[in-house]
Amino acid sequence: MRIAILVFVLAACTTTGVPAGSECSRSSDCESGLSCLELGQPSGSACTLIINQCSLACGSNADCSSLGSGFICFPSCGSAGNTMVCTGAAGGTAG
Repeated sequence: MRIAILVFVLAACTTTGVPAGSECSRSSDCESGLSCLELGQPSGSACTLIINQCSLACGSNADCSSLGSGFICFPSCGSAGNTMVCTGAAGGTAG
């Protein structure tokens, strides 16, 4: 009985990260291979943060293919500077 309870408690404490496109606070929140990246929209000389999301940095839409067909490479501004981030197609236009 004690072993069954211990196994249940350990299983409940084991967490997997959230998938691509999910909001995050840090990279450890994300599934393996993803980072918590700022998705920002340039606004004049400023950058307006849209969301911190689990994603990948990219250079083209092809870099986002591992995340699924709904992801595109979106020009972003964030703490990492002018980068491009894979985001859901609703997030912007292809880069």
